[in-house]
Amino acid sequence: MMHFLIVLDRQIFLFFNNTIASPIFDIIFPFITEEKNWIIPGLIALIIFVIVKKKQAIPVIILIIITFALTDLIAYRFLKPLFGRLRPCNPAYFNNGIHIFLKGGRFFFGHKSSFAFPSNHAANIFGLATMLTLFYRNRFYYFYFFALLIGFSRIYIGVHYPLDIFGGAILGISVGGSVYWGYFGILNFRRKIAEKLTTKE
Repeated sequence: MMHFLIVLDRQIFLFFNNTIASPIFDIIFPFITEEKNWIIPGLIALIIFVIVKKKQAIPVIILIIITFALTDLIAYRFLKPLFGRLRPCNPAYFNNGIHIFLKGGRFFFGHKSSFAFPSNHAANIFGLATMLTLFYRNRFYYFYFFALLIGFSRIYIGVHYPLDIFGGAILGISVGGSVYWGYFGILNFRRKIAEKLTTKE
């Protein structure tokens, strides 16, 4: 079963990485996948969000920061060393410049020796999408479309397998949901305690 999943994962990788490749995608997805390219748009979006939502923006921003910190920590410090899965662009997979498993694979950012599963990018962006969806549920399609776009870009540029993205997405959704419900669970608990104390008085 595991062998079948690995083979399927490689086939899907080649489909997204090579089969549907185009000159336009070759420009778009390397740009999209770079975190530094989102700093200015992200800051602009944050400023607009704070101006529009005012005090309501504070808990959302704090919970997003907590979610990012947890997804990054869990993925990078615990799960990646635990699974030890190599990236498709790991130098160990190349023989005379040709990939031994992924013939025709395209690796935009060269070789990378770090572990792949789960994807930190996917965990972070799906955690963000989940948090924003739980606060603004009628706009979920925007949030998850953007998350899927980032996840897809990681496969297209050759730094992750589809299963890496899937694993990161599951982690991000789980952490985002847990942080959200944990926060409101604590607020609800505090409210009940306050009500009991008020009743006793």
